Amino acid sequence: GGKAVSGATGEEMKGLSALALQLGKDTSFSASEAAAGIEELVKGGLTIPDIMSGAAQATLDLAAAGGVTLPEAATIAANALAQFDLKGEDMAHVADLIAGAANASALDVRDFGFSLQMAGAVASLVGFSFDDLAQGIAVMGKAGIRGSDAGTSLKTMMLNLQPSTKAASKATMLTVLP
Repeated sequence: GGKAVSGATGEEMKGLSALALQLGKDTSFSASEAAAGIEELVKGGLTIPDIMSGAAQATLDLAAAGGVTLPEAATIAANALAQFDLKGEDMAHVADLIAGAANASALDVRDFGFSLQMAGAVASLVGFSFDDLAQGIAVMGKAGIRGSDAGTSLKTMMLNLQPSTKAASKATMLTVLP
């Protein structure tokens, strides 16, 4: 059940249930679909205040724009937040960028998710922002390179921007040798 997943208090559970019902009324998704999306956001590490104050709505917008299920949209967006150390309040921006990247190219949101899985951690590690990566994924999509292929290409490119390990370790050795 959702309560076990989130460790939410009774009050918070009431709030989340009310939110799911409200979203079910206001959007093309049912209340139970909204609840499933909310549960994925909780599993993804978002706080209940963040979910209540817009992250759930942003996830529904992304799912509707991207033609993916709510749990998929929630998982993709929560992954982006986690990989780039973003906060729950960044969710609307992240969802907009993902939907924008999908709209600007031959990508769909699922493709974006696969690209993110392959390239997100490395992008974050070498200092790219989520905005940079989203733009890179969109550009690859325009060139017809999608999904994990795009992510792998971007990851390779980013790793090649870093000094190669052998050369770096050789340089380190030279400084410690007499």
